[in-house]
Parts: sequence; C-alpha cells; structure tokens
Amino acid sequence: MKKKLFALLTAVIIIAACILPASAFFDNGQTNRYGWNWAHIVHSYLVPLDDGSYLCCNAEGSEFVAVSFGPDGKSNGEVFSLNCAPDTFAGFFAGEEYYFIATASDNEDESDEKTVLTVIKYDKSFNRLGATEFKGENTFVAVNAGSLRMTETGGKLYVHTCHTMYTSEDGFNHQANMTFVIDESTMTKLDGFSGVMNLSWGYASHSFNQFIDTDGDHIYRVDHGDAYPRGISVTKAAVGGRITDVDYAVPYSIPGTVGDNYTGVEVGGFAVGEKNLFIAAVEPDGETGRNEFLIVVSKNLKTVKKVDIGGSKEAQLINPFLVPYKDGKYLFMFEEYYAESGTADIRCFIIDEDGNTESEARAAFGTSFSDCRPVYCADGLVRWTVIEKGVLVLHTYDPAAEPPAFIPGDVNGNGKIDSADYAMCKRAFLKTYTLDAGQLERADINKNGKVDAAEYAMIKRHFLKTYVIPGAAGK
Repeated sequence: MKKKLFALLTAVIIIAACILPASAFFDNGQTNRYGWNWAHIVHSYLVPLDDGSYLCCNAEGSEFVAVSFGPDGKSNGEVFSLNCAPDTFAGFFAGEEYYFIATASDNEDESDEKTVLTVIKYDKSFNRLGATEFKGENTFVAVNAGSLRMTETGGKLYVHTCHTMYTSEDGFNHQANMTFVIDESTMTKLDGFSGVMNLSWGYASHSFNQFIDTDGDHIYRVDHGDAYPRGISVTKAAVGGRITDVDYAVPYSIPGTVGDNYTGVEVGGFAVGEKNLFIAAVEPDGETGRNEFLIVVSKNLKTVKKVDIGGSKEAQLINPFLVPYKDGKYLFMFEEYYAESGTADIRCFIIDEDGNTESEARAAFGTSFSDCRPVYCADGLVRWTVIEKGVLVLHTYDPAAEPPAFIPGDVNGNGKIDSADYAMCKRAFLKTYTLDAGQLERADINKNGKVDAAEYAMIKRHFLKTYVIPGAAGK
C-alpha cells in the first residue's frame, strides 16, 4: 500500500546567501529533474569541511566556481574559479585527499587523437597537481544525454559517464555509457571501456543517467536504459578486478518499445548500504500521476524489493534524492511541485537498512532542490544549495525536529480548513482581529512570524479546492 503524504511540518531555514557571477550561473531550482527523457550534467555540489565550513561548487558551461561558507553560515567569498573553455564542465568529486574536476569536449571528426574527456586533480587548496586525458574513446560527443559521477577507493578514481559514439553502419551516433579507472597518484588510466559491448559486461545503450559508488570491496554502477536494457540496471565489479568483469542485474524493467526514448522514469539517487543497494526513482502512475519509489537490491544482486513511497493527484512528485543518514539509515527526499501556484515543498522519509519507511513523510515548506545532492552534516542537519535569482542560497533542514501537532491553515483548530479559518486570517491581516498564540502558529503557514495576504489567500484557495496547503492534504 502506498504511503499517504500527510506531511508533518519541519522548518527549512535559509542560513546564508552569496551572489554569484550573473554571467556564468542561472537559477537552478528543480534541476535534478530530467531534461525531456534523460538526465544532465550535475552542476552543483556541497562539500562539508573538517573545520565546520562548507565548500559550495557551481558550474555553468565552461565556468566552475567554488565558494566558501563558514560554520556561522556566512559566506567567505570565492576560493577558486576555472574557465575550461573550449571544453565544458562535466563533473566534480571531493575525494579524501584531492578534488577532481572533469571536463568534456566534442569530437565531430571522430579522431582517435582528440581529447574528449579530461580529469584534473587538485589538492584541497585547488592547486593543480595533474590530469588524465582520454583521447578518441569511440566518442562523438562526451557526456551527452546523461551525467558523470565519480567515486574512489584504494587510491583509484572511478569515473562513470556516457557519450554518443562514432557513427555506426546505420549512419547514427548511438548513445551509451562508458567507465574509466584512474590511478590517483600518477593520474594514469588503468582500465575502462567506451565501445559497444555485451550487456553482461556492464554496457548500457541508451544510458540516460549514471551513478557509481563503492563499499571498498566492490564498485557498483547504476544506469537508466531505454533499450539495452530497457530498465534500471546494476553492475558489481570487484575492487582490483577488471571494470568489465561484473555481476549484472536489471532490478526494474520499463514497459515499452526498445529504443523509445520516452520511459517516464527518472532516477534521482543511489546509495550503497551495509547489506543492500538503494535506488530512488519516480515513475508514471495511472492512479496518482507520478509515484516516488525505492528499489532495494541485495548486494549479491539476487534479491529485489520495490517500495512505493507515495503519489499525489494534486502535485507533481519530482527530484528524488537518497541521503545517507545516521545509524545506517537513509533519507528519501523529494519535491511536491504545485504547477498552478509555482510553489514546491520537500518531503522526507526515513528509510532503514532494509528499505522500510520508519514514519509518515515530514515536510519542509516553500523551498526546492537543485541538482546539488543534500548532505547530512556532522551537526545533525541536512544542507544543500540552490541558486535563486542569481544568489547562491545554503538551505538547512533538521530531519529529527519534532513536528507541530496541528494542521497548517486550521486557524481555529477544529481539525479542518473552512471559511471560518479564512475569515479569521484575513481579519488578522487587516488588524481587525487579534489571534491568540495558538491561532497565530496555525495561521503562519510560511513560518515568517506573521500573518500576511499570501496566507489567507492559500487558506481560501485550499477551502475552494483550487490549491493544497502543504501538510493539509485531505483537510
């Protein structure tokens, strides 16, 4: 049975902001969504540092900028910038000892001598230490119609991404995944594949999103395919073995014609646990429109469980993320987007090691995700960044905060939202009626400490069933 999204309110606090170069960066709310039928390059990253500060990295085109925020939430300003033109930014990874930036370049002449992908190594002060160049690699356009992600273990860097390949006999440049292994000390290529291969070796065509992670013993990769396979695939390779010597499974198959680019599925998150692998995704659902779901795959790839997180007829469910939490648990976080009002709210479930949800959804109102993966930080808070109107904003969310025992918008506290609530809220705004403390708390939907016109409009529209107040579905 699907979980109902009766949300319990937890506050999102905007604790810091920094103006980024307007020429380089655009607003990036909700950019964890696919562009048409596939994912895109991840442009935003948040790195907690040992001293309690944060490194906020953002890229657009050939521009990459890293901005520092102190433990107090105040911006310390730009610490590093890179213009990689004529290449374009393709990905960033914060390793234990080094930072890595990947850049991509087209190869329209299909030359085996043309560098199509470069991975640059920096120390933690962004001093350049070396680079690996990948030439040719059967690549027409690197990192096309998908993403690029990296992980590391045992002094090796693993890069999982995609490309359109050299022109085939049918005249097309088909798209597929590709993977490389780099020795971090020497920045030399150790292993990899970029050609057409057997599916059981980890090849996927077309692969519209790529994830990679490790538990130190094995490397796990996830691909979202529309053809070979038409589904979400998982591969497992031993650390120290060949990257193409894998165990292989398709824990989720997608109905439809092989090669039809439209699948309706979006993969948003991947995590490696002690016993299981977790994949967060969204699928079409005839009953609710879109269903957020979790795939739980045993690490031997033999057992699969699908957990339906929930659906909504009132809102679009988008942007699923998986965030490693405490005690071996995870946060399944996603957005409810209300197209009519243009507003978004974040939902959060706590997931245990077996993929079971531990509670009903908690909610954070009036904010959205970007493509910056949220991070659970040492102080117990979850943080992520969004660029809003050219300003880099660092958001904070407390998944352990106790929710209030009331329905937002139910001003008189009778358990439902009706015309009396609207009248009380409007009169309070016009200062012809004074709300008591409890009434004010229930009326203050956007948590700004006062009652304003937006709130009584939300209450009226909720009562007329033209809008749903977050946390008040069905009331």
